Amino acid sequence: MYTRGKGVPVNLEKAEALYRRAAELGSTEAIFQMSTIWYRRGDLQRYFLAIQEAANQELLIAQFYLARCYLRGRGVAKDKSKALELFRGAADGGHIRAKMYVARRLLFKFHNPIGVVYGLIKLASAAFEGLVISMVNPHDERVR
Repeated sequence: MYTRGKGVPVNLEKAEALYRRAAELGSTEAIFQMSTIWYRRGDLQRYFLAIQEAANQELLIAQFYLARCYLRGRGVAKDKSKALELFRGAADGGHIRAKMYVARRLLFKFHNPIGVVYGLIKLASAAFEGLVISMVNPHDERVR
């Protein structure tokens, strides 16, 4: 709430103190959420490191965001092959947006019509799966 100013004024110092306390108690989610503070402060290296730490503790959403860091060069040098490897890992773990990213990549390989069709099927399948998961449990880590 303090990080985003929902219901209270934005207070990054208070948010950071609360996240640190939660992380000390073993919350991987708190480690991941610290990345939001670093991003808002413009410290992309710490943003990357917080996401990387949460991803190393197998938080699925953090694995997806770690792939995005490598894709966009946020806090780390751009590395599209590393990003794709991480997107595939998150997709294998069930993360819907990662599945959709991997499927969309297949769509742009026009020299391989079978790959395009496969990509369309995978994209539609991931979208449907995401819809079903969201209807059952909108807080499921796979659709975050």
